[in-house]
Amino acid sequence: MSELSEPESASIRIAREKNLWGYLARATMLLTQAGNALGAVFLIGIMVLIVVNVISRRFGFLIPGTYEMIEIMIIVTAGFAMAYTALRKGHTQVGFEISSGRKQAVIDALVGCCEVITVALITWNQFNVLLDKIRLGEETELLHITYAPFRALWVFGLLLLCVAFLIDLGGTVGRVVKK
Repeated sequence: MSELSEPESASIRIAREKNLWGYLARATMLLTQAGNALGAVFLIGIMVLIVVNVISRRFGFLIPGTYEMIEIMIIVTAGFAMAYTALRKGHTQVGFEISSGRKQAVIDALVGCCEVITVALITWNQFNVLLDKIRLGEETELLHITYAPFRALWVFGLLLLCVAFLIDLGGTVGRVVKK
């Protein structure tokens, strides 16, 4: 492997397997890629909206609700980007380096457990917030756009992030068992 190539994540390696973990990894990758594409469309929409708003202000015209539209579109972009990046090991990570392969794998498994538990708790909390906001009928102040579908996509992105960490943890636990 050359120095410039990306290290292969456990998720990508597991996705090649012909078992339940492999199918889960492939499904997660497909969903994050689709969500990432949707996020890219929203990001282009955000850029166009900002440029048009800046230009229209120059001519004394203001586009009402610009902030609200950008606010709800960025939720989708961020939600899916986190899972997509986690599957490709693109996040900054802090870890402990130990010379023993088995000890390193055990520490990596413990860190992986912390990742899964933390993101699972955040996802659960955000799901409960989603349900509360649906009950309240939360919507944007100016344009009266309901937040629910965008919050649901945010929660789904967090769920995919949790699954991505779980898949990675499965690969790490597999290293512990093999060594």
